[in-house]
Amino acid sequence: GHGVATEMAITAREVRAEEALRLGLVSEVLPTPQALAERVAAVAAAVAAKSPLAVQGTKAVMLHARDHSVAEGLEYTAMMNSARLVSEDLAEAMGAKFALRQ
Repeated sequence: GHGVATEMAITAREVRAEEALRLGLVSEVLPTPQALAERVAAVAAAVAAKSPLAVQGTKAVMLHARDHSVAEGLEYTAMMNSARLVSEDLAEAMGAKFALRQ
């Protein structure tokens, strides 16, 4: 939480992988640099396969939700989604869905 974040910021102490995982600073700990490189490539490929507008919109919504009430978050999400209804990405996504493409 905030106390741990404050301590880390003030002391600049190093954190080992297991503690970083426990604190939620990382989502996964891998055994080797090779495993890390493979995982990074897989995640990057998964993100790159998605619509850039969807990725950007999701990131914006997640960041907004972190600092706002649920009601404000839902309103912001609705606004973001409605703004994207006119995008070419949505037309492509719908076409792909109906054509059974990814």
